[in-house]
Amino acid sequence: MNAFTVVHASVAWRRLGKRLPWIVLPGLILGFQLAARMVAEQLRGVAFDWGWISIAAQSPWLWIAVACEAASLSLWMTILSEASLSAAFPMTAVAYALVIGVSWVALREPFAPLDLVGSVCILSGIYLIGRDADGGTP
Repeated sequence: MNAFTVVHASVAWRRLGKRLPWIVLPGLILGFQLAARMVAEQLRGVAFDWGWISIAAQSPWLWIAVACEAASLSLWMTILSEASLSAAFPMTAVAYALVIGVSWVALREPFAPLDLVGSVCILSGIYLIGRDADGGTP
């Protein structure tokens, strides 16, 4: 391993470190949504009262959802410390497309052609807003 390789690897890790929050955040949002869905399934048909709260509190899915939400909040604060809100917020919409796709694959929820069109529109919008935020470069 020569000095060029070490420097190149260091630069690559630094770039990844700046992009990692942007990659992880949609995954945490997705994790929250899936865990919340699992808790909702466990609570189906249960009247909303203290018993409902007790059942929810005993669900490991609830605690996974809480952990995902807490981690995403921490990550969001990190992102906002580096980027403007107007540039950062559209990136959270990536989770919409992820939730639709994962719900279809993992939960066997219906998937219509308009879901695909909507997801493509969302991702295209994120790309266009991201270009504008970076001064015209993707």
